[in-house]
Amino acid sequence: MEAPLSDVTVRKDEAEPGPVAPPRPRFVEELGPWLVRHAAVAVLAVGVFAYAFYEFSAAFFAYTGDAYVAGDSVAVAPTVAGPISMLAVRDNDSVQAGDVLFRIDPRPYELTVAENEAKLVLAEANLVQANDEVSAAIDEVNQRQATLADAQVTENRYRTLRGNEFASQQQLDDATRDARIASALFLAAKARLTAARQGVVIAQAERTVAARALARARYDLGQTTVVAPAAGRVAPFLARVGDYRTVSEAVLAIVTNSNWRIVANLTERHLSRVMPGQTVWLTIGSRPWQVYTGRIRSVANGVSRTKGEVKVLPYVETTTDWIRLPRRFPVEVDLGDLPRQQPMFLGADARVLVWF
Repeated sequence: MEAPLSDVTVRKDEAEPGPVAPPRPRFVEELGPWLVRHAAVAVLAVGVFAYAFYEFSAAFFAYTGDAYVAGDSVAVAPTVAGPISMLAVRDNDSVQAGDVLFRIDPRPYELTVAENEAKLVLAEANLVQANDEVSAAIDEVNQRQATLADAQVTENRYRTLRGNEFASQQQLDDATRDARIASALFLAAKARLTAARQGVVIAQAERTVAARALARARYDLGQTTVVAPAAGRVAPFLARVGDYRTVSEAVLAIVTNSNWRIVANLTERHLSRVMPGQTVWLTIGSRPWQVYTGRIRSVANGVSRTKGEVKVLPYVETTTDWIRLPRRFPVEVDLGDLPRQQPMFLGADARVLVWF
């Protein structure tokens, strides 16, 4: 008698065997153990290949991420000292050359102008007086000269009369005395004329000094109003109305609209192949997915080995933490019309690729 279906137990794995995985190739089974046994060799091989590729690629192109957007910026500082009485701009304002930026309190300089105007008036009056004294001294010299001539004639006449015994010795002595007095008075008048003329020279010098002091005072007064030296945008600044500024102490800075460029620090191994005029491909941090083209403007022919060695040469840092990087030289890239097509940001990162 057959057993009922419910009483029959069927094992699934026996009734329906699953698919059998295909056998793996032998080299795959042996690759894993080989990599474990030769891991150091594999890493070294990868390193050698990467280094060889790097050396090989250096003959065809140069790439650097050590680049940034550069432009001309002007630090604006007053040439006169005093508190800021007015600020005409705010952060990021666009300005044109000649626009008013800020003003130093002009009141002390207005008082200095008034004082020097009074000194100039006094100096001009002294010059007029000195010229009058010269005129008076000339008249006196002419008078004394005429008196002396008359006294000399009288003396000569009495000397002749005395020789012919028509005049007494006393008369001759009196004529001689009068001639000597007239001569002394004439010499004194000439001395006063010389002194008067010297007084005119001094008065003219004093007038010149007073005029130049007044011109300087007026110039300083004009410098209390500070204007933009070039067109551009005002960089963020901290100065406020009432802050005291000394001479040459910067109040704000203007990032100008001219001379935008990329400064790319290329390693020295590429310098022999980099030439002015070469086309480069670049990206800018403000638009990282947009590729632009530019042309090499200049290649620095020297850098300073230390920060304080030669002040006029650029210094490029050669270490990052404990890694010493190859010596790098600044290469300037002209951006053409790009700065006029979109806003540029001073100091933004850039990446540069140069094909040889």
